[in-house]
Amino acid sequence: MSTGHPSSPAARFVLTISAGSAESLTAYVRGLSTFLSGDPRPGRHPFPHTVTLPGVAATLLNFRRCAPHRLALSAATLAEAADKLISFTEHTSNPHSTAPHGLYANVIHRSTFDEDAVASQDRDYLLALAASGRHEQLAKLWSVGFPVDWRHVYPELVAERPVYLPPVPLDRRRYWPHAPEAASATTTRAAAPPDADDRRRPGNKSSQLVAELTNLPTALRERRLCDYLQDRIAVLLDYPDGERPHTDRGFFDLGMSSIHLGQVRQSIIADTAFEPSDTSAFEHPTIAEFAAYLARELAAHSESEIAPSDSVVHGPDATEPAQALLPHTLGEDDIDRLSAHDLERALIEVVS
Repeated sequence: MSTGHPSSPAARFVLTISAGSAESLTAYVRGLSTFLSGDPRPGRHPFPHTVTLPGVAATLLNFRRCAPHRLALSAATLAEAADKLISFTEHTSNPHSTAPHGLYANVIHRSTFDEDAVASQDRDYLLALAASGRHEQLAKLWSVGFPVDWRHVYPELVAERPVYLPPVPLDRRRYWPHAPEAASATTTRAAAPPDADDRRRPGNKSSQLVAELTNLPTALRERRLCDYLQDRIAVLLDYPDGERPHTDRGFFDLGMSSIHLGQVRQSIIADTAFEPSDTSAFEHPTIAEFAAYLARELAAHSESEIAPSDSVVHGPDATEPAQALLPHTLGEDDIDRLSAHDLERALIEVVS
């Protein structure tokens, strides 16, 4: 990867990073440090020749929104920026101890500075700091919530186009209510609730996930596994309530580490009794690809336990497996008597 250099050897810029939580900030800093250091995996650096320090600075300063958890630093090269980011990940237990290393971290839920009240002399002062090379002071001011107009401070970056950087998770929230739990769950199990360890034990036949997957057609099985993986990863990466990771982004791009992947693998083993290979996450590096892989493997894993049937269901009261329900074999009256759920499963089985 080309490390890129500013037009002047002495050029130095402030780099700003923010996220919605301390865990998200740390995960993103870890991913960005790896990206700037050079990731050997193919396809991880779109247009690597465009990744220069001015391009990275312009992207972070002018094309990223500010979130409560902030980190600011200054750098003259991409290598220096990567080294500082790595240093930050090594001091996450006490972020404030990073200041001697030129890393300024703070949490700003509500700034005490009034952005509308920033006078022209304040802007001139910020410009003077940049002109005199006092970038550390600029980083400190931004980290404590001072409203810095970076386009005014670094006018040379205005013409820089944004470059690809690992994405920061968006703050997307869902606002529809959760389905209420069945009343019978509180009455029939209140006296003797199932042991939590038993529910998570590999091979447990009462596993809710395995039960849900048993009779689903291929398309719905993959969709259910996508939901399962999104929920597990959202918890591990501390996503806000209602926010879920994209299914088409790589695990690395989501901010996951090998530890996170190992935790997901253990959850799969506990919930399905199937043990993915150690390299499965690298061979299927997105949630969608991994869900398709799991769907295939789980189907093969349970194939011997499912009795084959060539019979055709002729109505809603028949006892044959639901996957044999094919609309073109039924009469109009039979189709009219099908429930919406059975009809949807039959149609998906035909087109999948």
